[in-house]
Amino acid sequence: HLLMLATTLEKLILGARPFWGGRQGPIRASLFPYPVPSIPRWLFPMMYGGENRSVPQGAISVSGTRLSVITPITFVIDGEFFEPPADQALQIEAGPIFTYVCG
Repeated sequence: HLLMLATTLEKLILGARPFWGGRQGPIRASLFPYPVPSIPRWLFPMMYGGENRSVPQGAISVSGTRLSVITPITFVIDGEFFEPPADQALQIEAGPIFTYVCG
């Protein structure tokens, strides 16, 4: 695969919303295939399209409270690189909800 994005945010930098297929859980994740047939053709629809957008074959988007990812490749969280756990899946889970009050 080319890229996997997972977040609890409604939108990413520059207003990108690379998620589709509804929102049933707090974590949204999208998986983009490799090779993408034409990155220039698919970039804008995948990052800014609506819920019923057209995506390349193999691209999927899911949501939930917990995701398991098996990968042998280093992954990035908030700009920091991590090695995947050995012999088990990486668990991505929703944590507690905080309300911030300014005043």
